[in-house]
Amino acid sequence: MGEYPICIIASEGSGMTAAEQIQALRAQRRLLDDLLEDVGRTRRRLDSEPGAGAAWQSAAQRHYMLRRLDLRSQFGTVVWLLEEARGSLSASIAEVARG
Repeated sequence: MGEYPICIIASEGSGMTAAEQIQALRAQRRLLDDLLEDVGRTRRRLDSEPGAGAAWQSAAQRHYMLRRLDLRSQFGTVVWLLEEARGSLSASIAEVARG
């Protein structure tokens, strides 16, 4: 599946003319049509190729697990930083208490 740029339609007062807004809406419509066509091709492929559904599911599960591992890694880094900060703060408090 390809990447699809996101069209942002400006709100009133943004400086876009009506013609520019219409052009942006048409571009957004073309992108949506391309995306729907891509989804349709993928669905047909999953329905017609033996094992494609299982491969897709396996890839999705692998992506999910890698994402969870990445989040755990990030969480571990945050915990380590908090522990370092707590240790540094404790040392500073002890130093102040000593005088």
